Amino acid sequence: MKNIPQWFALKAFYNRGEEVRGLFEGLADEIYIPTRIVQEIDGTEVRWIRRPLIGDLVFVHVPIDDLREVHTRHFSKFMIYSRADRTGPATIEESDMRNFILVTSIQDKGMELVNLPPDQLPGTRVRVTGGPFEGHEGYIRRIDHRRRFIVCIQGVVAVATSYIPAQFLEVLE
Repeated sequence: MKNIPQWFALKAFYNRGEEVRGLFEGLADEIYIPTRIVQEIDGTEVRWIRRPLIGDLVFVHVPIDDLREVHTRHFSKFMIYSRADRTGPATIEESDMRNFILVTSIQDKGMELVNLPPDQLPGTRVRVTGGPFEGHEGYIRRIDHRRRFIVCIQGVVAVATSYIPAQFLEVLE
């Protein structure tokens, strides 16, 4: 069987997200670090700077053999998220990753990490039919008394967007 690329989540140590990205340049088909643009004020100067949305979380689309080889040489720089049964690296479905990339790249001001216990996630599975998240699939759940659209990578991260009106939601079976 061919060693085909799959998505994996990595946790970079000590603010080394960009360094870990560099380790996979040329090996990975794609590397994704979710970021957001934040405003910084330095005296009278206002700057807009791109910062990681989720501290040192790096996603790579790479064959598992290449992932293991890089990890063996640079194990002190990052860890690989593992399956729940700890039998090996956890793979992320292509559709889940695409959805996560699209939602986190929109730069929604209301986007935030969801820190709920796994048994409280997700919620009702939906597809968004209007607005900036149109076409995306995820879950709707009330957080702090507001209906939020949640996209999650199981066992790694969940992000919630700003409020989405009910008329823009289609419940999926």
